[in-house]
Amino acid sequence: MKRRTHHLTVACLLALMLGSGETQGQPELIGNGTFDANTDGWTLSEFSTGTVEWTATQGQPPGALKLVDGEDQVAVPTACFHFEPGTVFFTADVFMETSFQFVDCGLNLFFYAEASDCTGEYGSIPIIGGISILPEVETPNQWEHLVLEVPIPDDPSETGVLSFRPVMVKLNDYGADDACIFDNASLRIVPRGVTEVPTLSSLGFAVLVILLAAAALVVLRRASY
Repeated sequence: MKRRTHHLTVACLLALMLGSGETQGQPELIGNGTFDANTDGWTLSEFSTGTVEWTATQGQPPGALKLVDGEDQVAVPTACFHFEPGTVFFTADVFMETSFQFVDCGLNLFFYAEASDCTGEYGSIPIIGGISILPEVETPNQWEHLVLEVPIPDDPSETGVLSFRPVMVKLNDYGADDACIFDNASLRIVPRGVTEVPTLSSLGFAVLVILLAAAALVVLRRASY
């Protein structure tokens, strides 16, 4: 997969953490996240290889999106979204289908700093110091519920991001013979002060403190995890 680095002044987006709670009562922003009948509204990113498939026999319940045939793949929604003050929660049920090797099946966000319609250059949350702080499946051939939680400041323009998309990722599938399966994808923005927003996990708080003290510039890797 072709990769390029792109710099955005997004210190506030360094405050990301792995969440463990749910966000009930907030509007669902993804139109077809359950994949009950098809994968309408989702496609591969422009630098991905392989295909997006719909599987009728797998899922939670059956009906799911499946990334297959490519070494590095990113499924993106055709819809475009915008930050609001509060916390972004992107969640999904994810399955790493493999016979002998681990592949990276997880969640990320694409950020667009040049346009409000999710066009032009984009970046993603990077791996920091070789360690991924993004949610990804840890156990092969078993469904896991993943949560990506990103706090947004009261003035979203402070992030330098004009629009964004949630993305579902399969990386490092050497041989392109494994798959990542996704179901029940959900995107919600919870306003500041809503009591059902879970508190920061200890890992998330540590990441927040360390990264905010580290730099005001983040290297966001295009089409990378």
